[in-house]
Amino acid sequence: MDRKEQLGELRQIFSTTRARWTDIHEKRFGPLSPPATTLERVPPLQLVIPPEFHAQVQEFSLSSGARGALQRTLDKLLESYTMQFEDSSLKLAQATVPQLQPQLTNIIDRLRSGLQSHFWDQWFTKDNGKSHGIFQEAPHPQPANPLSQHTKH
Repeated sequence: MDRKEQLGELRQIFSTTRARWTDIHEKRFGPLSPPATTLERVPPLQLVIPPEFHAQVQEFSLSSGARGALQRTLDKLLESYTMQFEDSSLKLAQATVPQLQPQLTNIIDRLRSGLQSHFWDQWFTKDNGKSHGIFQEAPHPQPANPLSQHTKH
């Protein structure tokens, strides 16, 4: 089971547990004050990695250790963006005044596309013929053969 599935299951468990505790509390002490707002479930952020990246990685003929290091770096990066999106969308949903509630979906969609754009611009673009971003972040065990020497433009 991958992390996204585990996070989805954990999110569902928290949601179910919260509902149960709310019911128990309301039966024993009455309704919560102020009334809890129902938050729409926001689909998780699913970043798209440029297909060119995968093709370029194949051209490098990396060792299994280097591929593993690159994959771990990419996984950490994806997890970081996903957590940022979840945190930000939850805060937006909780902080939104009732008059702005109808616009919340649009605001969260803009947050989603902004994070996707930042992800691509920050980690997968090329500037002046030099690869940057993920290629510099991934540790490579063979310093005599750095990834940047194999970058094709």
